[in-house]
Amino acid sequence: MAIRSLKKLMLLSIATPLFDATRIHVELHGNKVLPSGKVRSWIEKKNAEKVAWSSPGINRV
Repeated sequence: MAIRSLKKLMLLSIATPLFDATRIHVELHGNKVLPSGKVRSWIEKKNAEKVAWSSPGINRV
């Protein structure tokens, strides 16, 4: 999966009217995703992790 596609999925999963999508960064190294940045809540963080884990071919987050 391309980094842009993964980032888009992550942002859609935690999107709210006040969420600043520019604060999320995604690095992809083979089958490993390295999300970073800032979110407003623990729930947004968990949602981003869930999307990363559920992405095809990913086995490490």
